[in-house]
Amino acid sequence: MIQVSQEVESAGRFWLGGVGFALTGLLEIGRKPSCRLFPTRVARFEPKERICRLNRQAERQRRRRKREETLAMNRWILAACFLALTAAPAAAVDVRLDSYRNPKNENFRIFNHMYLDGVRGGLMASNAWLKRHGGQLLFCMPDTLVLTSEQTEEIMLKSADKRSAKGEMVVALLLLWGMQDTYPCEKPGTQ
Repeated sequence: MIQVSQEVESAGRFWLGGVGFALTGLLEIGRKPSCRLFPTRVARFEPKERICRLNRQAERQRRRRKREETLAMNRWILAACFLALTAAPAAAVDVRLDSYRNPKNENFRIFNHMYLDGVRGGLMASNAWLKRHGGQLLFCMPDTLVLTSEQTEEIMLKSADKRSAKGEMVVALLLLWGMQDTYPCEKPGTQ
């Protein structure tokens, strides 16, 4: 057996470690590093695994902070929208029969027609939701029928005449009753 001094053995191990480190470095060339080697908050000679772990933790904290900021901003926007909606005057919510029949000018007439179209759309959407969830329908209009604005107005005005509605009656309620009169649903048990 060859006797090797302890210094030569240490030097050989050091040399092999250096060769291994160099080979590993050559294999890493061209790859995107998985983490920064020297982040600003970590000491310069920390092991790479610790640096990577710290970088992952910092990234998770940054993402969590961003989510929290986004959530806070969404809450603020929602609160502002709610405040704006609740501050709106209540008179703008509905149109009365008298103001529908006798608009102050052409703009109010156009607004009234748009409002009635919106009510019709809301009633039809409610009916579709009830149908999908198995509830009792408000009215049973044929699926292939499409109502025009003029037909909707005619149904509402006939409903007002049938009920001898006063000027303070809400147009939306008159339209609902008119749709129920015009497109009644069959009662269960009667065929």
